[in-house]
Amino acid sequence: MEEVYDVVVIGAGIFGSCAAYHCQKRGLKTILVEQFELPHKNGSSHGLSRIIRYAHTEREYVPLVSDAYEQIAELEAKTGEALWKQTGLLWVSTPQEVASMSKILEGSNIEHETISGEEVAHYSVYESFFSLPTFTFP
Repeated sequence: MEEVYDVVVIGAGIFGSCAAYHCQKRGLKTILVEQFELPHKNGSSHGLSRIIRYAHTEREYVPLVSDAYEQIAELEAKTGEALWKQTGLLWVSTPQEVASMSKILEGSNIEHETISGEEVAHYSVYESFFSLPTFTFP
């Protein structure tokens, strides 16, 4: 018997998986096709360095990130699994870009802190471990 689908999504990465999830959620008969056996480590969304962040130079990202956090919480509630771990972010950039991001974050009431390169260099090993756990400073 031939199967007929409303939607065929090619690629089970983050975009494909989200597209398939939302199509299915809207009642569309959906099939998700992936070239590798799941789970695998071949995609760009794999690894410990992946992050969801509000820090962008375009304010249009803020509602998208907020929506992503809401969808993650919804999926965690449905599956009973923790899908992410909240961490901090140290963004190293030009003073102009940092100021632009800070203005966007302030305008969106998103808690953040800006520090200079000199301030980062003065973090103690203890502070680095707890405040900036991904980084070590001599």
